[in-house]
Amino acid sequence: KEWFLQNWEHFTSVLQATNTPYAYTLGNHDRIPGKDLKPVPGNETDYSVPDHWIMEQDIRNQKSLTQDGPVSIHGASNYVVPIMDATGKEIVAYVWLMDSSDNNCMGTTGWGCVYPDQVEWYRNTSKRLIAKDGRVIPGLMFHHIPLDEVNTAWNDPSVSVWGSKGEQVCCFSQNTGLFDAIKDVGNIWGVFHGHDHNNDFVASYHGVYIGFGRKSGYGGYGGSVADQRGSRIFELKQGTDGEMTFETWIRQETGEKVVQEPALNRASAQKECCGTGNLEDVIANISATDAMKCRVHDDVDACRRAASVDVDDSGSILYA
Repeated sequence: KEWFLQNWEHFTSVLQATNTPYAYTLGNHDRIPGKDLKPVPGNETDYSVPDHWIMEQDIRNQKSLTQDGPVSIHGASNYVVPIMDATGKEIVAYVWLMDSSDNNCMGTTGWGCVYPDQVEWYRNTSKRLIAKDGRVIPGLMFHHIPLDEVNTAWNDPSVSVWGSKGEQVCCFSQNTGLFDAIKDVGNIWGVFHGHDHNNDFVASYHGVYIGFGRKSGYGGYGGSVADQRGSRIFELKQGTDGEMTFETWIRQETGEKVVQEPALNRASAQKECCGTGNLEDVIANISATDAMKCRVHDDVDACRRAASVDVDDSGSILYA
């Protein structure tokens, strides 16, 4: 936990120094299992650095808008943040944060997911907010591991896509119905993810924008897109009639603004989310570098070595 706190304080120091409000959602490497623990997917209570503990630490920051989500459902970073108008009196949009856990989903080997109980929480919370607000107020949703529909959208030539796909899409190992719920409720402009360091594309799929941000940090593996560090910017605008819209683009570390072009070369279809199925077969067919072990089957030691985190001169992991 001491190691985590040191890195968390470093990560948030710029936001604190610039008085920038922020909200935090968990990725698949934030929780730390520990050397001898074999945690159950979706149940992080036995982690060395557990999820609700992380959220509690972040809440302490003065500029943090983070909330520790309900303990009765999977994950911890499940919450919604209202965005106010210029007067600070009226809610004009919402930011939804969801926790996509770590590995595997509902007995299927692969990556984590937003579990069905979280989907139900989203439906119920949306219903409550619509009743309270007297109307459907739109918003953006963020969670780390991509929806299955992101891969489906890329493979469909009739779907408009902008940006780059530099590696396979590593999405939910089971489709838990989140996108269907979003379509049913009708209150989400777009859903955006991290996880895939070399993907930054966005698709317009069934009236919802779905896709990726841009890798910002120096940890983990690199690549054609990841080495061009930056972030995805969202600008919300309110018209004279009160209607809300949003625009998004990439701002690179160099300061360059990148308005993404349509993705034209989409010939190679990816049938399923990376890492699903028999992991031993997957690993046997790839280069066994630390970066790839980290990428494909979330090997904690390999991820730390790939990022040069907590290793001794021999490359062995140093546990706190």
